[in-house]
Amino acid sequence: MIVHLSKQILINMATILKHWREAATLIIAAKSKNIANRYSYEILMLKRSGKSKFMPSWSVFPGGVAEDADFSPEWVGLFSSLDNDIWPKTFAHFANVGQGPPMFSRQRDEHYSKIPSEVAFRICAIRETFEECGILLTRSSNDNKKKTLTEATNIAKNYGKIGNITISDFEIWREKVDKDATQFIKMCQEFNMVPDIWSLTEWSNWLTPVNMVNKDRRASGTDKGSKRRYDTAFFLCLLDTVPDAMHDDKETVHLQWFPPDELIKSHLESKVKLAPPQIYEICRFLNFKDMEELNEFCLTRINKRVTRNFPVPAICDDGMFILYPGDDLYPEDPDIYGAKEPLVIPGTWSEVHQKYPHHTRYVQKDKESHGDFVYDVKILCNVTQGDGHVIPVTDLSFLGCLGHGFKD
Repeated sequence: MIVHLSKQILINMATILKHWREAATLIIAAKSKNIANRYSYEILMLKRSGKSKFMPSWSVFPGGVAEDADFSPEWVGLFSSLDNDIWPKTFAHFANVGQGPPMFSRQRDEHYSKIPSEVAFRICAIRETFEECGILLTRSSNDNKKKTLTEATNIAKNYGKIGNITISDFEIWREKVDKDATQFIKMCQEFNMVPDIWSLTEWSNWLTPVNMVNKDRRASGTDKGSKRRYDTAFFLCLLDTVPDAMHDDKETVHLQWFPPDELIKSHLESKVKLAPPQIYEICRFLNFKDMEELNEFCLTRINKRVTRNFPVPAICDDGMFILYPGDDLYPEDPDIYGAKEPLVIPGTWSEVHQKYPHHTRYVQKDKESHGDFVYDVKILCNVTQGDGHVIPVTDLSFLGCLGHGFKD
């Protein structure tokens, strides 16, 4: 349900909802220069500041909350000015492939409906990436006239392009955009370029789970953490080389490129702190050792839509589960608004696992119950994804992390 705000606080009208905010994340995979790596590409991760109110000190993909500016009607004029038919074909693409998850298909105010939500959230992901790490994914309008984009009649058919701006202008505009999202479209107008929305693949959609607190606390608002929820579109962009990048030293304090296997290994060894959605997605990448193989998979998904992945927390005797759609225990009517008490499943996590064998779940054991050695977390998945996506690799024995892994 859209929140109806007074005229005095017309802020983020396009993306504010009663129970969560909408956001976009960009997973950037770039060809690696290190031929010794098991995987031929590296994934960009940013470490959030320890002072952040949300996920302090965790490593995340670039991204952030969508702003009204991402839905601005001004984008229509900019995209429509391209000297080819790429914009109408792009618009038609989203009309032809189906509605997609609710954040793409929900009804918005007419003012924020001039461009498809799928485009607006791509703009958001590109803008936030520029702000947080200085990677600018844009294409020159002149390139369009040279038919560089004419061939990209389908989303994510091409590798991403890095915008060409002088260093002095770059830093000035990065600061401007960081302070005011409306400056992003002004920058694109100034330099005669457009966000490279065509290089972004629709990868997944995650809705933050409801906090496992008493529903009376949620209703009264005394549980402040329960309000920090996001419905987030995850996009993937492939680059043919690792670009120059730098954390913003505000929201993010460190930037690093990892092959997916090294990233998961670093997490298991407690060198990098990852949230469940990041773990899940990175384990999906373990299916693709070669960049071209990953690109081919993206091409097979051009006309497919992702489905919303809403994790449902559940408590067992010696820990907790986070259930994903397709799991035997996943409720038929999940409580996305937090109106009910958390699920309680009798038995230990091992007993529950055996009793309900079709699983796609995240498991965390109570450390006190298992002595010195514990699995902090496990991802268990043997259920084919409803949207045709690959499932995460959970047998991590090939990483050589003694005593660690997600395979039961």
